Amino acid sequence: MDTTTRLLAGLATATILLTGCSASGWNVEPALPEPAAAPAGGGVAADRAESGSAPAGGQTDRGVPYTTGTERQIARTASLTLVVDDVSATAERIRALTATLDGWVAGESLALDPGDGARTMPAGSYLTLSVPASRLDDAIRQVGELGTVRDRNATAEDVTDVVVDLDARIRSLEASVNRLQDLVGRAGSVADIAAVERELSARQADLEAMKSQRLRLAGAVERSTLTVALLTPTQSTTTNPIQTGWSQGWNAFLRSVAALITFVAAVLPFALFFGLIALPVWLVVRRRRTRTSHTAGTGRSAASGDFGPDRVDVGPREQDRPGGEGQRQDDADDGPQ
Repeated sequence: MDTTTRLLAGLATATILLTGCSASGWNVEPALPEPAAAPAGGGVAADRAESGSAPAGGQTDRGVPYTTGTERQIARTASLTLVVDDVSATAERIRALTATLDGWVAGESLALDPGDGARTMPAGSYLTLSVPASRLDDAIRQVGELGTVRDRNATAEDVTDVVVDLDARIRSLEASVNRLQDLVGRAGSVADIAAVERELSARQADLEAMKSQRLRLAGAVERSTLTVALLTPTQSTTTNPIQTGWSQGWNAFLRSVAALITFVAAVLPFALFFGLIALPVWLVVRRRRTRTSHTAGTGRSAASGDFGPDRVDVGPREQDRPGGEGQRQDDADDGPQ
């Protein structure tokens, strides 16, 4: 009895779930042809109707975007590396070819010869082409015929879910902005008006950002980017790593010497200028120091003669001695030996 009851309960639950899913699917279908009817209801219900009535997808109750009946949105890019004899002529032919495919050159860079600078021909060129997505394969084929294809890459990114989500968010924000604009006219106080305007400004900023992102996605889907690298045969060949290392080291040494010569040539005029100013000053200072040293040496010599150890003090002169005592003393000292 318990087993039978459980079985009946399980069948009833499954029936209810299937009925709910069917009802949910049918509830979504009538809303698909009327995406513009939701904003007229106002309030939170209008927001939900606006988000759920997206013909290009939207989101289910679980937040998973659905894309039933929506054309896939694919963003394609490609790149080619060609080996050509004349880089400039090939680049010119690619520009003309791009114009015939309803495209244009979005970017171009020219790589010069990294050697000693004697060559004037370009060593490589890089072009970024923008062509309609439907003509990308033709562009790859026709550009590839202009040289030897060394590398070829192509990518395709499905952005359908992102586009669907952005469309739903944009519609929801547009409805919210319209309601806030109505509230500004019905606000009673200054504080209410300020609060509504702040919220309105924030919603409008979000809306503009989403619209810009949507336009970028639309551009990536409608037009594809083809990057073309043009190389000369000498650049495309594989070189010996040791030879490459020596070559790079020698080039680095030459660049260092050139930088040193440039530095010396830049500093030399200033050094000569300040040297011409500093030389007379140095000579004057040196002469004064020499004179000062000579005067000091003469003074020291005179001082050594007056108070040196070899000087014999003979006392006062004879005419200064009273009564001739000094002379008699000298005679006594010079007595018989």
